[in-house]
Amino acid sequence: MYKPALAMIALLAAVAAGAQPADPQDTALRAADAYLSNVSGRLPRGSTLLAGDIFVDELEQAHVRYQHLYQGLPVFESELIVHVGLQSGTVLGTTDALLGFGATGTQPAIQAADARIRALGHFGVTGSLRGREELMILVKRGIASLAWRVHATGERAEAPLDKIAFIDAHSGGVLRSWNNLHTEAATGTGSGFFNGLVPLITD
Repeated sequence: MYKPALAMIALLAAVAAGAQPADPQDTALRAADAYLSNVSGRLPRGSTLLAGDIFVDELEQAHVRYQHLYQGLPVFESELIVHVGLQSGTVLGTTDALLGFGATGTQPAIQAADARIRALGHFGVTGSLRGREELMILVKRGIASLAWRVHATGERAEAPLDKIAFIDAHSGGVLRSWNNLHTEAATGTGSGFFNGLVPLITD
């Protein structure tokens, strides 16, 4: 019997048995989830890693991104990406930006509306603006703070507004803030998840 005929018979048998081609995202997620025990021990109790985006590239590798949650709250800038070889179904490496810290409370003393008022006062703006507040964990030098992340946007006569502030959810103080708008071009380097150090241009 010809080899093509044998291959067709094997294919039909697999279909009849209900076999389906492996989904690359499922393959990647299974391998990545199995790897998590290697990093979970250094995270504070109450932490979980939530799988998010899964990117499959042309090299037959998949990259599974995990967001670090502490007692259900996102930890700002604490992420892990697990790189999986799809042919072998094994972990090739990781991009590990997970942050360790001690225990902290997760019940805010001030509410989202108060945090927004304090953020706008810090920015020195008034009037009708769009905003979004999210309760998060902010970590600095291993110290965790419960904070409201306030993102304020809007159109003003002098210039559009797009600013972010982290407001301490207990004291109401400003822990960190920045302007998302850039008026002057700048160059530098940044660390890409897949390509290491890469040049950056902002404007």
